[in-house]
Amino acid sequence: MSNVIIPGTETEARAILGSEGAPVPVDFYAVRMMKLDVDAFVGRAGEVGIRSVPTRLVVKDGQVLAARSGTLPSAALAALVGNAVA
Repeated sequence: MSNVIIPGTETEARAILGSEGAPVPVDFYAVRMMKLDVDAFVGRAGEVGIRSVPTRLVVKDGQVLAARSGTLPSAALAALVGNAVA
């Protein structure tokens, strides 16, 4: 079972965030992004040298074009992607 919650509507997102229970980390994004759980994809994480999470990679044709560990504000993420594909 996935731990990632992807609401289908704004109403559903509001309901999830407004419900009682455990805190929910929220990743707002505006670019196409793949999420891989390092525990579920141990082999792939090792292949690309993941040493800490979060780590963001830009991959094209199987090659890592750019990498950055730690939290990134959206502008830094956009710059990481933009610089890698420029």
